[in-house]
Amino acid sequence: MFLSVILPIYNVEKYLPDCLNSIVKQNFKDFEIILVDDGSKDSSPKICDDFSKKYSNVKVIHKTNGGLSSARNAGLSIAEGEYIYFLDSDDYLLNDDFFSRLKDASKNNPDIIVFKHIRFFENQNTMSNCPYDYNITENEFADVVMQLVKKDAFYGMAWIKAVKKEILINYNISFIEGLLGEDMPWNFDLYLNSHSIYLLNSIEYVYRQRDNSITTTTKLKNLTDFILVLETKYDELQHVDCNSTLKRALLGALAKYYSNLLITYVRVKEKDKKDYLGRIKKLSVLLQYALSSRPIQIRKVYRILGLRITLLLLKIKDGRKR
Repeated sequence: MFLSVILPIYNVEKYLPDCLNSIVKQNFKDFEIILVDDGSKDSSPKICDDFSKKYSNVKVIHKTNGGLSSARNAGLSIAEGEYIYFLDSDDYLLNDDFFSRLKDASKNNPDIIVFKHIRFFENQNTMSNCPYDYNITENEFADVVMQLVKKDAFYGMAWIKAVKKEILINYNISFIEGLLGEDMPWNFDLYLNSHSIYLLNSIEYVYRQRDNSITTTTKLKNLTDFILVLETKYDELQHVDCNSTLKRALLGALAKYYSNLLITYVRVKEKDKKDYLGRIKKLSVLLQYALSSRPIQIRKVYRILGLRITLLLLKIKDGRKR
């Protein structure tokens, strides 16, 4: 079997049928769908069971609630495909021939196949443009990753890539349970243990922006987990034995994530966030590795004005956008 599509599902009855229909109508048919019902309280479990009765390539796991990471890991444990694709159940695929393009992209057995996405803003009922491209001429894995980071086209989300299962299994790459922002450490572990990548320069995925979703609600735990991940991955990259270009590229990616951390800080409303300013300031060392435009700009401001004024300016700018 070529592909295992893994969907973690929790209380998404409103969106799940659209997501599932965008998968089952794919022209290419050599795939399985693994639906992991993570203790949903709405009609999502029934929707899963109904689809499994209708389509022979649909498997269903019903489990107690353990979070997104737990659900993804459970799906991976029974996956039979050569490639693994983690798709979020409130999003959907844009094109019916997407899996056919994935199959074509796999001819040389790349460890990772990445593709492009757009955002659907539910409240405005509008689609964004895709802000990046994969027009890269380099061929070596580390050089490609470097260019992706420089072009601000290096994304950590699990749903923007298909991955060879043997990489995940052989290197024990799974999602950390109980962590918010679990895609980031998973993605770094993936790139550190991969050797080839294919850039599918087409828009294939629609990311739905919901006001009450995990990714649009910023809590203190978002901040504390983000800090922990950056601290952990920076320490690992300081000591890992890998290609120097790849290491430099991943450090550049961490610099971008540090700029995202500052945005996360200004969005958190709990007063306790001030207790973490010391750790955030210590992590500013990451800005020296900046490769893409936003962290380079933040580095310039930070060096002149310091952390607190940088945060204030980011808060003003972010408020205007929102």
